[in-house]
Amino acid sequence: MLAVLDLLAAAGVEAWVDGGWGIDALVGEATRVHSDIDLVVPLPSVDAVLAALAAAGYARVLRDWRPTAAAMADERSREVDLHLITPTPAGGGPPYA
Repeated sequence: MLAVLDLLAAAGVEAWVDGGWGIDALVGEATRVHSDIDLVVPLPSVDAVLAALAAAGYARVLRDWRPTAAAMADERSREVDLHLITPTPAGGGPPYA
């Protein structure tokens, strides 16, 4: 999880941890084994996120449901699940609808 976040930070894109890893971050420990990492990503950044992930080996497309979601996996079947939002002026945003 941290390697994916570092990869995206190095690419200059924002992402927020969601789902199971997000809960684990809040409680301060891993509560279960995770099959993927869920990330909230602003829709305008999705191409940069996908390019950074592909360059790091996450080249297998599991889902491409843009503008709402996308998911990629690497050769070891590690998955990144992207939840895409349309940013609001305050910087957050609801899922694209």
